Amino acid sequence: MFSGKCEDPHIVYSKEIDDVTMPCENVVAEDCSSTTWLYSSPGSQDAIEEVTHGSIRSENTNRADRLKLEPDCSLKIINVTSQDAGEYTCRQFLTTHGQQDGEDTVFYLSILTVSSSIASEMKANTTVTFYCHLTIHDHRQNGQDGTKIVWTGFNQRRVKDVYPYIISFTRTLTKEDKNRKLQCKVESKGELKATLDYIINLQGQDGSHPVGLIGAVVGAVAVALCAFLVFLWRRKKATAMAPSSLAAPLKSTQWRATHRPRPGRGVAVLVRGGQEYVGWPWDKRPEILKALQKADREKC
Repeated sequence: MFSGKCEDPHIVYSKEIDDVTMPCENVVAEDCSSTTWLYSSPGSQDAIEEVTHGSIRSENTNRADRLKLEPDCSLKIINVTSQDAGEYTCRQFLTTHGQQDGEDTVFYLSILTVSSSIASEMKANTTVTFYCHLTIHDHRQNGQDGTKIVWTGFNQRRVKDVYPYIISFTRTLTKEDKNRKLQCKVESKGELKATLDYIINLQGQDGSHPVGLIGAVVGAVAVALCAFLVFLWRRKKATAMAPSSLAAPLKSTQWRATHRPRPGRGVAVLVRGGQEYVGWPWDKRPEILKALQKADREKC
């Protein structure tokens, strides 16, 4: 695709999200000022300069933030995607506008990806298609390097060794498919080049949607909150009624602790005339008794 002299191309396979580093050979200037990297997308005759004389050309590419020129002038692509597949060429120049020096270093980059027909939540009883796909540098190279992809899952194994390199499984999911692993891999000339797993993530513990579980939790919390509010209301009501209801003689007043009292803690139960009134702190008993004595004297 490029007009410069070139050595035999290097064929590189990678899987999505990985980082890929392509070394440049025959570097002239150690500071990379002589190095230019060109890129051509699959099937395209046009090339763009993504690195010119050691500098990344952000105006020429929408992935400048994922490109890095290493100290040895290698080109590194961070978090590769299928859009990064294609032909890469490293070229050396003695001067800014001078002629090319030496031969091109060429890489054919192919990217392995997996995907599904449902990009959002998966639930049991849903029909889903899963894909294993290899995006190659140029379909005209089809079959020349013995490339094939292998897709395994659901106790099946499928192979594709001609372009386009894509295999699919279609399945109606069950709760037994939760966390099931599918595997996509690419082989070339009998050698494993890249492997990518796909884990089926069904929503819910048993394949049910998490909204049901969330609703149950919210409902339980609401019931508990209502019970607590009713308890507080009854306690407040008993406290408010106690002063006007203590008609029995003072000598019939007794105290009972709801649990073993400690200094400054505990709740006291006032027993008067056979009736219990709750809600007073244990350490407030003296003040409450004085109030009752005063009320009895005023009645007399």
